[in-house]
Amino acid sequence: MEEKIKMVQAVCSGFKVAYIEMPFEHAGIESFDLVVLRVNFEKKYKKAIPASEWLNYTCMKQIFDFYTNIQAE
Repeated sequence: MEEKIKMVQAVCSGFKVAYIEMPFEHAGIESFDLVVLRVNFEKKYKKAIPASEWLNYTCMKQIFDFYTNIQAE
């Protein structure tokens, strides 16, 4: 998880572990940040989150969980 947090902090310097389950807007993650994070995660893990899922995500934990689950496959 530490690597994923560092990826978020590279885009949103104020992001903290305590913000993982906070809604994006309360965690200081803006819409442009989300676009950058999506691209970075997709490049890193070579797997895209389907748009139907992405649009329903409200916090970083959901994104972290998606990539943790694909790593376990």
